Amino acid sequence: MRYGEIMEFTYVIREDSGQQYLEITGCKSSAASIRVPMAIDGVPVQAIGPHAFEKMEEVRQVQLPDSVKSIGAFAFYGCRNLSTISLSDNAASWGTGALYFCGNLSEIRLKVTQRKYSILRDMLADTDLGIYVRILDESPGRICANGREALPSVLSGRGAGEFASGRAMDDSENAALLYFPAYTHGFDEDTYARAFHTWIEGCGFAYRETVMRTGIDYREYDLLFGRAEADGVGGVQTAANVALSRLMYPCSLRESARKKYAAYLAEHGEEVLMRLVGDHDRERTMFLLEEGYVSPEAAGRAVLKASEQGDAELVGMLMRLRGETGSRGEDEFDLGEL
Repeated sequence: MRYGEIMEFTYVIREDSGQQYLEITGCKSSAASIRVPMAIDGVPVQAIGPHAFEKMEEVRQVQLPDSVKSIGAFAFYGCRNLSTISLSDNAASWGTGALYFCGNLSEIRLKVTQRKYSILRDMLADTDLGIYVRILDESPGRICANGREALPSVLSGRGAGEFASGRAMDDSENAALLYFPAYTHGFDEDTYARAFHTWIEGCGFAYRETVMRTGIDYREYDLLFGRAEADGVGGVQTAANVALSRLMYPCSLRESARKKYAAYLAEHGEEVLMRLVGDHDRERTMFLLEEGYVSPEAAGRAVLKASEQGDAELVGMLMRLRGETGSRGEDEFDLGEL
């Protein structure tokens, strides 16, 4: 074993079955975005060492290459501004605590090439935050659901005819977006019984249980929506995040579930819309409006809010949408107050 340093990364050269590989041990200087290379000087990067990027508060995005097979314990511990981490299912080992105290983590991006979901299951177990998971399936022989390429599901043999075609927000027909709600957990001590009683509040833990080692149980995920509606941790926001994600990227989405999600957004459309505008979330805002989940009056109020916030890009997008839908007559919303 020998030590080296190149660019911003420090590393250790190790051997496995006579083959050399690199383990990243740290970074010389911090940056908002860290993109680990597949190889350095021709030697593949296969591991992220324990504590490698610990407490690097400037880091907001981390992209790991397909060559990485393991991530060490506490690798990103205390990266409090980390929002997105990208990796592939070639990574088979996830160290405990790698995402502890990453309070702004909002999205995991997973490329699936071998239909392995162990790494995703372990990552979700490492955080109790509400978090989006964006999946791109590039594995061979993907399941076709109702005429469109879909991700592998543990339900691949059941009810294919009930799948809803839905609508995707990008050009990829083998992508999925899922929201896993937050939850809280702890324990109470029963002194007289000399026992500890654990408790869990929120539906986030149950949603995480739908991720299995070889696939995602989409049917069970969708059946949990009643718990998301009644969630005591996130309320309307939790259920709206689940519904929006499933409708925008309807991988293996059954018609019965689609109707439930659509009905929820129609009922809470204005409240959800105002939150999205406040968060400057353009993609989901446009989806709500384009799919007709909010009234023209609510849309007009949202435009005014975007204008007050100085979000010129969103205002422009809404004005373009108005031009494209101007032929709808009474459904048209008025931007004349801007």
